[in-house]
Amino acid sequence: MSEKVAIVWFRNDLRILDNPALFHAYNNYDKVILLYIYDDQLGGSWKMGGASKWWLHHALFHLNKTLEHKNCRLILRKGDSLEQLKQILSSTKAQEILFNGMYEPYNIKLEQEMKILCDSLVVTATRFQGNLLLEPWEAKTTTGKNFSVFTPYWNACKKLINTKDPLPEPKFKPYYPEVAHCNLDDLNLLPAINWADGLKATWEPSEKKALELLGEFIDNRLSGYSELRSRPDMVGTSSLSPYLHFGQISVKYLYNNLRFLSYRKPALSTQVEKYLSEIGWREFAHHLLFFYPNLPEKNFRENFDKFQWNSDTELLRAWQRGMTGYPIVDAGMRQLRSIGWMHNRVRMIVASFLTKNLLISWQEGAKWFWDNLVDADLANNSASWQWVAGSGADAAPYFRIFNPVLQGEKFDPKGEYVRRWVPELKSLQNDVIHQPWKNFLSDKFNSSINYPQPIVKLDTSRTIALAAYKQIKS
Repeated sequence: MSEKVAIVWFRNDLRILDNPALFHAYNNYDKVILLYIYDDQLGGSWKMGGASKWWLHHALFHLNKTLEHKNCRLILRKGDSLEQLKQILSSTKAQEILFNGMYEPYNIKLEQEMKILCDSLVVTATRFQGNLLLEPWEAKTTTGKNFSVFTPYWNACKKLINTKDPLPEPKFKPYYPEVAHCNLDDLNLLPAINWADGLKATWEPSEKKALELLGEFIDNRLSGYSELRSRPDMVGTSSLSPYLHFGQISVKYLYNNLRFLSYRKPALSTQVEKYLSEIGWREFAHHLLFFYPNLPEKNFRENFDKFQWNSDTELLRAWQRGMTGYPIVDAGMRQLRSIGWMHNRVRMIVASFLTKNLLISWQEGAKWFWDNLVDADLANNSASWQWVAGSGADAAPYFRIFNPVLQGEKFDPKGEYVRRWVPELKSLQNDVIHQPWKNFLSDKFNSSINYPQPIVKLDTSRTIALAAYKQIKS
């Protein structure tokens, strides 16, 4: 009797713990081929950005090291996803391909085309839910429609989420398939000009590190999460967003661990609920993207199609470089460029500054974040930018304009975050570090500090923005 052979198609699920496709493959097959295909054209204008490619390189490296310790290996291929799948399926005579579903429009299309391919080759294609707590279509309003407001959506989700224990690590069966494959360096994921020293010094993109970070967060920061999560000058968050995006930790594993903790330690339940509501926003973003696949490019609220955005490239460039003259904005933008990540409170501040003080379109901001974030996620990125701009579902009201001076003084009161990322201001006193133009006359300020004057005036830009937003709202 011939041996049963299956393929596990890895994508954004680069882990071995609580990986449904991987677990079921080893439970049901004698030989399992572990496959990752890097398709550098997948996604079109939303193909993977530079920071994400850096992360992917190291995530694949660590996953393969883990598999080698199990006497297995990860088969890497590069090229068109469908063509590579066809070659692998034809050459290996696998009876089934197992994979965890993804939700971007181009990945949904790819999965549909892959199923057609498998039918033509008489191969079973089995899709699992391994990247979200719920499929995007599962939660519905009482009238059977999709949601456009977060709170009722998340309340509905919490009644539906399966709280069964996450799947354990599978029982690996040693196998080194004789299949043509690439070396990791052949994928050309790392930048030709090395700008990634900050990423390397900050991150270890491995499943092991993700589990360690979760443990550290629970032990050291969860108890103060509600108070500290908005403080960029402190380590108050879990820093798990890139690990969740690349599937190096399962969102179900994360959810169940925290839910169990709240039952075991009721005093932590408020903090747990606050943290899990952030996971809820991630689910909500995927719900929106599924039902509104044009969310990355088009306004959710169509009245914003008439909005007259500013096309000033010099202002956009100043924002991108962290040279706006507003320290909390510049600190965030420089943090982004240095380590591929930005504190969530600061993400809202810089997004509000771009779309409301500079009146530059949210699409410009979304594109910049997409290329520079290690946790760049199409659903989260699109929904978050539209939320701040006011054009999205359940969006911030148009008159909510984050004042970067007041935000800095409130959430970085001693200026420690600013001093770290805008070192030319480190000598300023706390009372002026968020508005350094008050410290000197403009000519002395520019020559001694080498920091720009504000590129717009807050009160004037706010007035202009309110008038523009009010016009389209009416």
